[in-house]
Amino acid sequence: MIHQVPPPIAKSRRRICGNCDCPVAFEDACSSCPRKKWGPQLCPPSFEELQDERLIQKEYDLPFPPPRAMASNFLKAVTSEFAARKSGANQLSLDEIRNRYAICEGCEFFYAPSKRCKKCGCYLKWKTAWRSQKCPVGKW
Repeated sequence: MIHQVPPPIAKSRRRICGNCDCPVAFEDACSSCPRKKWGPQLCPPSFEELQDERLIQKEYDLPFPPPRAMASNFLKAVTSEFAARKSGANQLSLDEIRNRYAICEGCEFFYAPSKRCKKCGCYLKWKTAWRSQKCPVGKW
């Protein structure tokens, strides 16, 4: 089944190609220009693709905690880490840190662009390495 491309896209393909005499149909959604000037990537996304994109976007729409709460969380983390170091608690091994971070990467609160937790606002590079810290939702 050949899907037709909406007229504005077909027109833009004609405009890009000008007086090209190739036999490819501008209106065929699956066709590509043999000279690589346009292709299926110019077609509008399907309903399923839009739904997937919206689900991904919802993940990024979760707000970070308010700045005051993040500052409080950071102060508590630094204080508890300082106390743990002073008491001589064992440091985390590299494997433990990697395991913690891997759990965070699979979490719904993980914000990939800045590698932060949307629940507490912490930078996970540090939070996962500090022995005194815990996951705010109890995953580690």
